[in-house]
Amino acid sequence: MLKSLRLVNFKAFTDQTIPLAPLTLLAGLNGMGKSSVLQALLLLRQGLSETSDRLKLNGELIELGNVRDVINEGGESDEFVQIDLLVELDPNSNDDVVFTWVFHNYGNQLLWNRNRQQPDHLLSLFSSDRFTFLPAERIGPRKSYEALFDNTIGRQAQFTVHQLYLLRDTPLSDQRLYHPHCDSNLLLAQVEAWMAEISPGIRFRFDLFQSMDTVQIQYAFTRGRDVSSYYRATNVGFGISYTLPIVVAVLSAKPGDLILMENPEAHLHPKGQSIIGELLARAATAGIQILVETHSDHVLNGIRVATRKGLISPAEVGLNFFQRPIDDTVDSGVEVVTPKLDRHGRLDFWPDGFFDEWDKSLDQLL
Repeated sequence: MLKSLRLVNFKAFTDQTIPLAPLTLLAGLNGMGKSSVLQALLLLRQGLSETSDRLKLNGELIELGNVRDVINEGGESDEFVQIDLLVELDPNSNDDVVFTWVFHNYGNQLLWNRNRQQPDHLLSLFSSDRFTFLPAERIGPRKSYEALFDNTIGRQAQFTVHQLYLLRDTPLSDQRLYHPHCDSNLLLAQVEAWMAEISPGIRFRFDLFQSMDTVQIQYAFTRGRDVSSYYRATNVGFGISYTLPIVVAVLSAKPGDLILMENPEAHLHPKGQSIIGELLARAATAGIQILVETHSDHVLNGIRVATRKGLISPAEVGLNFFQRPIDDTVDSGVEVVTPKLDRHGRLDFWPDGFFDEWDKSLDQLL
């Protein structure tokens, strides 16, 4: 498990360590560096998978531009970028390990020493089947979706429907992921149960067109004992299509997997956002590490309620709020503050700007 990430001279960060937990929320105003945390991890995965000693800034996972776009403009040096990962390799041992990557700027390229031993085989971040990234820009409703026969979700979650189709009869890895009102432990039944919290009574039907490498998903809705007609995805809005990859990725994950996620609340009703918070909490207790960038107080409150219910312990939740330093006379980049949850779901303090807009607006209305 990743326990912390240190960024030196990287984008908005001069030298900042971000604590990581089984479930980590990254919050803050726009442009404060939340996405940069995920980008640093994606950059390691993208760059270190190459055979070259040049760090690949633009690839399938992310496109960061050139070296000038990556090195912190307010830092003391424009000659290097450093990324450190504090890793717990054995949960039964207190011997954590720090892995360090230093990328030097030579001729507007970031170069590093590939001869140093790297932890590719030790970390889910570098695994081909233990890592999932769900970007903010996920694919929306389509008449049909691409099929890829290696059980991955895809860069824009475009293979989610096919993965669900392939794994539909696979048991979930941990009963803590089970929906409380679903008797089946199979993936499709559990996905339908969790999605029904977002869109009541939803049911799925698939048509695979193997000769064209596409799969179609249609949705029906139960109404008491009756079932509606099946509707194509383009007729049921964005919320279901945007949320389905999140539910499928979480429920199909296994202990030791790593999931990076942007804006799980997109296109979702507040109740659905809260349900996603509970599902993420359940997954974290099942040994799945999740890093979430979010602007949703409902996702946060779903996690807080899960803590109050005892579904997750406060120690398993990390809250990171990104802000400019209060003393802005010196350009010291972005700082991170970390409110703590207790077992009742209460925070020890609320930083200004940390999901407090509702209270501020209410003060103006009263």
